[in-house]
Amino acid sequence: MAGVLDKIKVFDLSRAIAGPMAAMVLSDGGAGLIKIKRPEGNSNRESQLGYREVSGGPAI
Repeated sequence: MAGVLDKIKVFDLSRAIAGPMAAMVLSDGGAGLIKIKRPEGNSNRESQLGYREVSGGPAI
């Protein structure tokens, strides 16, 4: 079955949550996706959102 966006190419340079989510939705619709990442890797790995230290070790 052909997707609605089969003839569309998406060039994804996004880094935050909304950008990759939008790229995924477009890809699910049939668009070709080209994802470009930073040479240093994913910047989200440096984020400590939702992370807190409790006695006995880390907890999320």
